[in-house]
Amino acid sequence: TSPRGNVIPIDQNEEGLLMSEMNKPNKSIQCGVCSCEYHDQSDYCCLNKIHVEAVPGQSSGKAEDESMCGSYRCRCGH
Repeated sequence: TSPRGNVIPIDQNEEGLLMSEMNKPNKSIQCGVCSCEYHDQSDYCCLNKIHVEAVPGQSSGKAEDESMCGSYRCRCGH
């Protein structure tokens, strides 16, 4: 089950993505965040799509300060 108490099929993650969909790099999403669970060694994301979120309280006008990947999941311990 997920932390929210929902039952997750064994072949899906919490976002409902099939594990088989996460095993191949998506050539349309470049990613250099090595600590992310979905990062591939060829610097692509293995998700079919990502969600870009605004960083709360930021207004510098710089993309790197104001946006972040909302689909990020830490690879911690893997």
